[in-house]
Amino acid sequence: TAVPILKFGDFLEIAQWIKGAKRYVIQQYSTLGGTLNPEFSQMQSLKPEILNKICEAIKGNFQECYVANI
Repeated sequence: TAVPILKFGDFLEIAQWIKGAKRYVIQQYSTLGGTLNPEFSQMQSLKPEILNKICEAIKGNFQECYVANI
């Protein structure tokens, strides 16, 4: 899940850790179901354009990479 505290570089690092995996799905962050930490309930989801840019940058590490729930 693309929690807004994660930065672009964090996704690049995660992709290196799990490089070669069949599928990587970046899920849009949502507060609709509530959050365990009340501070997270005020966070805004990353824009779809940003999530798609992240996916484009890391897709070479996986057979499939896509963004869900946007």
